[in-house]
Amino acid sequence: ENQITVRNNTFENCEGGVYGKGNPQNVTVHNNFMYCGSNTCMDAVYFNRQLEGGVTPNERNVYRNVIVGYQMAVVSNPDSIATPGLHVYNNTIYSPNNTDDGIYLGGALTGAQVYNNILANLSPSLRYYDGVVSYSNYNNFYRATGNVWNRNYATNYTSLAFWTAATGFDANSITSDPLFVNAGGANPEDYKLQASSPARTAGRGGAYATVMGAYITGDEVIGYSPTYVADTLAPAAPTNLSVQ
Repeated sequence: ENQITVRNNTFENCEGGVYGKGNPQNVTVHNNFMYCGSNTCMDAVYFNRQLEGGVTPNERNVYRNVIVGYQMAVVSNPDSIATPGLHVYNNTIYSPNNTDDGIYLGGALTGAQVYNNILANLSPSLRYYDGVVSYSNYNNFYRATGNVWNRNYATNYTSLAFWTAATGFDANSITSDPLFVNAGGANPEDYKLQASSPARTAGRGGAYATVMGAYITGDEVIGYSPTYVADTLAPAAPTNLSVQ
């Protein structure tokens, strides 16, 4: 259960995407396309309550995924033993239903970091329990009908300013339309950023990307992409034949 990598997969209309059952160590989930067109899919990336043990390092990294239409995008809710190490960054999360949850972090999780994500049309965009997140900033929250952030499954905040004042998080985050190429589309390329997108320059920067979301350069391969050449053309005529 150690050193698990899940990358360049396409999950379509699956009830759950990546389910981290048990106590996996050093898990990386990246460059996947997770799409649900029916709004019946539960969790795109879920580390469940059995993820216990307090083992260090217990790094889990979730990055450069495009997640569309899941009722919850990224969930980590370990049980009663402190579970360190979760980084959620440069993901593009979109709800065509304008109701789904974005990132939900609770339980005994500690030291989680959340940055450079685009979370669009979600309600709430974030749901954190006190003490589980050490860093949350440089995210782009967009919902035309009004955003929601939730604390401890008890208090909703209806503006980024209220959320920041109450938690100290997301002081450099924005609430701008990310200007996807084709919001609501069923392909990962639909969630690339237009040239004028504010998310192109509002990221964390420094040692990290200044672009928010999964497409940093625009050339990333998100989802399954076969590397073979399709057998659609007739083979070339043989040459230099001889009869013996």
